[in-house]
Amino acid sequence: MTDPAAVESFQEYAARTTALLAEVGASVKVFDQNPRVLEGDWHPAALVIQQYPDLETVERFHRSEAYAPLRALRDRFSRNNVVAVDASSATVADVS
Repeated sequence: MTDPAAVESFQEYAARTTALLAEVGASVKVFDQNPRVLEGDWHPAALVIQQYPDLETVERFHRSEAYAPLRALRDRFSRNNVVAVDASSATVADVS
């Protein structure tokens, strides 16, 4: 991100979203501005992993009136793919 307005918008988004995440018991676990894609056609400029108490909380948060203006702010400076995974019921494969 080189546009000063985009950098300022991102900083505002990050600060306000972090505070809002804490209110629902969630947090940012990973923020990487240089993720390495080893296979496939997806080439994100950044990767963010957030942890929520459960899927219902992430869905409620993502659709909430409180997050809506922040999502709109984020969408002004970036394109996004958002995926939710339920780690409590996900199958972990033993590939050893």
